[in-house]
Amino acid sequence: MFVAAHPEGGHRLLRYQGGQPALESLGPCSAKANPAWSSDGGRLAFEVSTDDGGTGIAWMAFPDEGLPERHVIASQFRTHRNPSWSAQGRLLAYEATNGAPYESVIAVYDTETGEETVWAAGRAGFFEPVWLPTPRILFAIDPESGADLPGLDMEVLQEESGLASGEALTGITRALFCIGLAGEPGSLSTELFLVTKSLVLPVLHIVPDLPDSSRFNEWNPAPAPSGSRFVYESNDGGDREIYHLDQRGIANLTNHRAADWNPVWSPDSKLLAFESFASGRRGVYRLLVETSLRTPIAVAEDRDFWAPSWAPDNKRIVCVTERDGGTGLAVFDAREGTENTPDTLLQTQGWAPAWRPKR
Repeated sequence: MFVAAHPEGGHRLLRYQGGQPALESLGPCSAKANPAWSSDGGRLAFEVSTDDGGTGIAWMAFPDEGLPERHVIASQFRTHRNPSWSAQGRLLAYEATNGAPYESVIAVYDTETGEETVWAAGRAGFFEPVWLPTPRILFAIDPESGADLPGLDMEVLQEESGLASGEALTGITRALFCIGLAGEPGSLSTELFLVTKSLVLPVLHIVPDLPDSSRFNEWNPAPAPSGSRFVYESNDGGDREIYHLDQRGIANLTNHRAADWNPVWSPDSKLLAFESFASGRRGVYRLLVETSLRTPIAVAEDRDFWAPSWAPDNKRIVCVTERDGGTGLAVFDAREGTENTPDTLLQTQGWAPAWRPKR
């Protein structure tokens, strides 16, 4: 089962059962909704339009029995984007602003207490928050190199992220990756940051012998579900490429003359789905991370494909398809050696599909 935004009734979030066009409305949403499931598949967050022309964040809880419960976050901000669930499904992080997009902050909402707080020491200019699924990535930070890492207070990091309390042993973490503005007016770029409530740490400064990351732009951080590594986009290679970072260092995974972007991990942390113009039109590819072997999944001469989302069995992908100005949803077999034709082509409009994780 997956969900996607649909223009029906001014935009509604629809649930697709079994890959068939039997649709169930989950209520109003914003134009693209950016739906995000919690890792256990029990909660769903998405953007909704508000009466003042802004966007809010709604979330739904799906009990094992009975109807889903819908909630709308009471926020101090007017515009919200890109919700992301913490690994335990209690905290929601999102971009929030009362002004221009570049003034956005990272806000975190506690679904149990109803409290909204601003993280990253209240600094503005942060986007695309994603929670670390486990603290394993944090173990790579060497306290002895703290003097070389701007913004690092190891005691604060350990306390706020959960490392100091022993929560790390149970897989609990309270830290985020996000993209933030860097540099001075007239020469701004974007960088990848590690964020807690009061800490902001430029992640790529940790990597030894890495060229000055402030010269390039980074986007779309994506930690692997295993928690031991992550990928992100950068124009370090001259065009948009997907880079991989773990304790062994950094590597350009795609390294192709065409732009490659929007990496999405498979649930088993072995594969990536991503978008590329490698065939001349926008298509979806799979990549085996350990070998960088790329295979086309959804590519055609007469239409575009984008916004992939993995099924929990690691075997299928749903994505958006567009032809002659009309959009639909397509489900493909993502296994190696399968034919590049959709198993299911839904003749209905849809945006930003999100497949529900295994319960």
